[in-house]
Amino acid sequence: MLMVADLWYVTWVEQKPLRALIQGPLNTGEEDWKMGHLLSQNGTWNLGSLPFVIPEMLQD
Repeated sequence: MLMVADLWYVTWVEQKPLRALIQGPLNTGEEDWKMGHLLSQNGTWNLGSLPFVIPEMLQD
């Protein structure tokens, strides 16, 4: 289920959707990203795929 969950609008960071924590537009196609887009083949998060930098306090 995690792989197909919506990345931006599911509440999973500080009881808010990730989209509420960032400002500005997303690049074309990024609006449709799912959680699986950020998972590497070994199941770890690949935050480098994001179009912005997530503050360290949210990375843990």
